[in-house]
Amino acid sequence: MVQGALPAEEARVALHAIQNWLAEWTSKGGCPNGNGLVAAGGAGQCEGAWRARGATGVQDVFANIWNVPRHDALLTSMDALILWRERTQGVSLHRDRPDSLYLESGSLSSVPRPDGLGVRPIEPIRLVQSLCVLTKSTAETGGFICCPGENFDRRDDLPWKRVHAQPGDLICWDSGCRHGSKPPAPVNPPPVTDMDRAARRQRLPVGPVQPVRVAVPICMVPKSWVKQDLLPMRRTLFESGGSANHDSWSVDLFVRHPAPPTRSRAAPDQADWWTANMGSVFS
Repeated sequence: MVQGALPAEEARVALHAIQNWLAEWTSKGGCPNGNGLVAAGGAGQCEGAWRARGATGVQDVFANIWNVPRHDALLTSMDALILWRERTQGVSLHRDRPDSLYLESGSLSSVPRPDGLGVRPIEPIRLVQSLCVLTKSTAETGGFICCPGENFDRRDDLPWKRVHAQPGDLICWDSGCRHGSKPPAPVNPPPVTDMDRAARRQRLPVGPVQPVRVAVPICMVPKSWVKQDLLPMRRTLFESGGSANHDSWSVDLFVRHPAPPTRSRAAPDQADWWTANMGSVFS
């Protein structure tokens, strides 16, 4: 874990931006829940997500991992947000990286199998995934868990541990490490009021939606890995408000994320909060 990769004031600004986006979305009837991974409503392209990706400290971490210059040498994922609106959620331990992701001749690509049944692995890439934490993560709040020491050579045999973090910390892990999230111990829920029941019948949010956990998943790789034909697809998703997984570094993997209907609002790089740092890791 890298403490303070996003300085405290920048973490507060990013969290505030996400809360503003959430208030706008929930006022229209949207209400994130489930496992807390939210891609709807332009979540992955909102200001708060890009403030985390554009942070110098976050980019420095990945520049050091891949031994490349920070400015204009990295490309960022455009993951969905992690939002918990109640303390009842969690995700089982898992690995995200598909077997079809590998490195060939310095770029990400797919090699057809002789039998025509998909692709065959050449040299697996060990990606580094991360979470930029915007709310504290403790045993009392619930949050990220993983199995330290696991990778693709050693798997499924180590115990999990909870990772405690403060706003602005960047939790990083090898893509071969199982990870997930765990809620705190159950607590007695507040009593349901008549107003709550009426809101539920109308499919409206129950009172003000205040997320109890907010984090931005981030994965960055050297631009030299990524083929040029992926960039227009990223642009389309970017402008439409869609999200893509941390592993979407080849066309074959990126096409899993069709662009939603184009939003009426301007693309993020037309907003007054957009910075050169954000642009350097977008394209």
